[in-house]
Amino acid sequence: MVSVNVEVRNSEFVQKEFCFDLQDGATIVDVLKKVSTLADKDVFRMVFHPKERRFYNQVAILGFTKEAPFVDVRQVDKPLPDGIKIVLVPQGTCTTEWEDPL
Repeated sequence: MVSVNVEVRNSEFVQKEFCFDLQDGATIVDVLKKVSTLADKDVFRMVFHPKERRFYNQVAILGFTKEAPFVDVRQVDKPLPDGIKIVLVPQGTCTTEWEDPL
């Protein structure tokens, strides 16, 4: 099992923290789907381009653990380490043009 803590920062949507466990080998996609279920909002489609399997440009996301100050959570197929904390800002600062979610 992988213990996950997700903090969603967005005053328009929700400002909340979610703690849950996922199966070993879980990826950031699994995390986003679980947060969508728990938040009762489609966070997955709000931040992730499902056809191109990438995050939208305006999404700020970072991950870290006690052992690793930076975990690259934008690699969508990479399994997440146990005890990861993810900070997700669906409408973070963006240096390029904003994209409209599908």
